[in-house]
Amino acid sequence: MSGARLKSLTRFGVSDLIIGLTVVAIGTSLPELASAIAATRKGEHDLALGNVIGSNLFNTLAVVGIAGSIHPLHIEAEVLYRDCLLMGLLTLALFFAGFGVAGQQRINRIEGFILLLVYLSYSGYLVSKVLGYCLIIFLPEYLNPALCHFIDS
Repeated sequence: MSGARLKSLTRFGVSDLIIGLTVVAIGTSLPELASAIAATRKGEHDLALGNVIGSNLFNTLAVVGIAGSIHPLHIEAEVLYRDCLLMGLLTLALFFAGFGVAGQQRINRIEGFILLLVYLSYSGYLVSKVLGYCLIIFLPEYLNPALCHFIDS
């Protein structure tokens, strides 16, 4: 997607943060996904996991560090409370899933599905914020307003 198309999303009220957390993140992560799938199919599980962890470390530390050293970054409170907290919790979940209950040191299909479901739910939440309503899937209808108010505050 070109820069002009991404910029046109801001005319519809989509913040740069939401664009970065969805469209740009997916676009830059697709090559890592392809190499992780290829490595996993060849039985190179360490390569697949190392690729993902290394890429995230580089993006988090080097890219943000270089950008911040060129020009100071303004970090919205929303990023710290919602996005960084979720990233930290999911990192812990990945750590515990990797070590397993009996020290299996593997991530099984159920745990992988749960991680994917959390990602899809998070992306759905971001899209619903853009559309102006809160839609938390997998919850009874009566919990949506209360939970959305809690998350948005």
